[in-house]
Amino acid sequence: MTLNDIIKLYNIKKYQKDTSFGDNIRIAIIDTGLEEEYIPSSQIIYKQNCTYDNNGFIRNVTDYAMHGTLVTSIIHSIAPNSELIILKAMGKKEHSIRNFVQCVLKAIEMKADIMNISMSCAHDYLSLENVIKEQCKDELIFVASGNGYNKSSFYPSSYENVISIGSCNIDGKQSYFSNNSKDDIYLIGENLEIVLGGNTYTKSGTSFSCAIASGISALYLQEMREKGISDKKIIKEEIRKKLIEL
Repeated sequence: MTLNDIIKLYNIKKYQKDTSFGDNIRIAIIDTGLEEEYIPSSQIIYKQNCTYDNNGFIRNVTDYAMHGTLVTSIIHSIAPNSELIILKAMGKKEHSIRNFVQCVLKAIEMKADIMNISMSCAHDYLSLENVIKEQCKDELIFVASGNGYNKSSFYPSSYENVISIGSCNIDGKQSYFSNNSKDDIYLIGENLEIVLGGNTYTKSGTSFSCAIASGISALYLQEMREKGISDKKIIKEEIRKKLIEL
């Protein structure tokens, strides 16, 4: 399934109107970085490396895994005018909760409207729990439920104040590899074909379902703002309902 197929499947064109392409919506992508040649530099308003890759050079967000690049490309294809904040939390051999927490704090500082966290783990960490539960109460945080084969308690997707996104197939059935979404939101995450620089990457996983949710939500959020809706709690609940209905 290509990105164009996804746009048709979820009737995204309905929201991609004349000026509704995620305009003025800031999306923080907390992931493995970005290969910047694939995304227009005009859409990247901030980038930070929170790992020790490249000697910890703060502005070098080189993506050695390509995971963050693929996630970002999905979001950009759905909401091409959104303002992207690239926060590299995972390095070549580095999976530190300290980095993760630093990225969340930077997203808050940068006043991100949406956080996309296409990663999860089986262990809970108090430092991560505290920053998300205490400092992000009403924020729009989309978290991949994880590829743990129907397990329920992965983090941070299990936290009450985030929106957990699982994967489904073309028929809407939960993917065999997808953990349960506590919010009962499952978006296509099987055999996605992502074309970058002439190369086609065929990927499956809740990470990519999460990216779809973030992209679509940027369009929803722009529409709600244009209607004068500004209450974060109302926005969060309305977007959650819209995603469930997809």
